[in-house]
Amino acid sequence: MATLRVGIALGTFRTSVVASNGAREHFGSLVGWPRSAAARKLIGEDVLVGAEAFRFRVALDLVRPFEGGVVPGTEVHERAVADLVRRAVKLARAAPGERVEGVLAVPARAARENRELLVRAAAGTMVVREVVPEAWAAARGLAPGDGAIVVDIGADSTTVLRFGPEPPGQDDVVVLPGGGDAIDLDLLARLRGKLPAGEFTVGGMRELKERYGCLLDADTALVGLPVAGRTAPVDVADVVAAACRAPVAGILEAVRGLIRPGLPGGPTLVLAGCGGQMKGLERMLAEGLKSMGGGRVTRVMEPVFAGAEGALSRLVGRM
Repeated sequence: MATLRVGIALGTFRTSVVASNGAREHFGSLVGWPRSAAARKLIGEDVLVGAEAFRFRVALDLVRPFEGGVVPGTEVHERAVADLVRRAVKLARAAPGERVEGVLAVPARAARENRELLVRAAAGTMVVREVVPEAWAAARGLAPGDGAIVVDIGADSTTVLRFGPEPPGQDDVVVLPGGGDAIDLDLLARLRGKLPAGEFTVGGMRELKERYGCLLDADTALVGLPVAGRTAPVDVADVVAAACRAPVAGILEAVRGLIRPGLPGGPTLVLAGCGGQMKGLERMLAEGLKSMGGGRVTRVMEPVFAGAEGALSRLVGRM
C-alpha cells in the first residue's frame, strides 16, 4: 500500500502540514460546531475549522484545543484535535487508498502530557509515529548542534528548551507563562494609560508589535491612531518597546538555567515561532548572552512551516 508521510504542527494559534508529496498548507487552530439545527442548516457543515470557524463564530461553539499549551482531557477537546488533524490530512491531498502516517509537533506541555490523547484523536485519520515538541521540531532544519537552546514565543506561552538529536526530556524544557497574546494585552494597557481617550483594539496592538518590536531607546515611531473620534499622530515607541521587551528577562533567565558549561563561544539561541520574528528581539537576546559568556542568536527561516517540516524530517530520518 502506498504511504503518504506528513508532518503536522498543531500550535495554539495555527496548524500547519507538510507532506512527502510536496503539499504545504496552514490554517487557524480553531474548531467550531453549529449551536443548533438552524445554525447547521445555515452553515451547511457539521464542523468548521480555521478562518471559516471564525467567520461564523456567532453561530458556533468554538474551541481552541491547545489554548494554554495543553489539551484538557475532555471529549470536546479531543474531538477538536481530531477535527484539526482531519483537516490537515485533507489538505495534504492523499491519493485515494493511500495510507497516511506522520509525526505530530505540538506545544511542549502537550507533548509530555497528552501523547495518548493525541494518538487516539488522530487514529481515525492517520497513524501517528511520534509526538514531539514543536519548538524542538522547528529547530531541526537549522541543525544548530547539541546544546543549542530554542526559544519559541507562542500565542499564550513561551517555550525554552535545550536542543539535541532526540526530543528533550522534562529537565531540558522550561515553559514560561505569557506569549504573543500577553504582549498584545500589555501594549494595549500601556497605550490606554498613555492616551485614555484612545480607541484601540487588540488586533491593532498586534500590528504595532509586528511592525516595530523591541525598539531602541532613541527610536521614534509616529503612528496615526484613533483618539477621541479622530486620527492623531502618536509616538508609540516607548510603550511598544516596553511591552515587547518585557518577556526578555524571563527568557534569558530560562536560557541561563539550560546552558551547558564548556560550549566554545557560548550557546546558539534559535528563535522559532512567529513571535520569535519580532523585530529587535534577536539583538536584545544577543546582548543578554554577553553576561553569560557570549553566544549567537539565529532564526528559523519559515516560522509558519518550520515545526511541520521538522516533524516530517524526523519521520523520514527514522525510516
